Amino acid sequence: MNNDKGVVIRIEHMSKEYKMGEVTVTALKDVSLELYPDQVTIILGPSGCVKTTLLNQIGGIDTPTSG
Repeated sequence: MNNDKGVVIRIEHMSKEYKMGEVTVTALKDVSLELYPDQVTIILGPSGCVKTTLLNQIGGIDTPTSG
């Protein structure tokens, strides 16, 4: 989607991995999206599908592994 007001938030190829001992768990992989002013965006999914992880990356509470 594109409009005259421009992008407020842009995420390009963001990934988040957690290391648990010798195991690496990929929570987000290659996520891209653009959010625009005056646009309602809903992040919907079942419990445990990394909605909060994505929002923590956007809000700067946590840092992505890449992107």
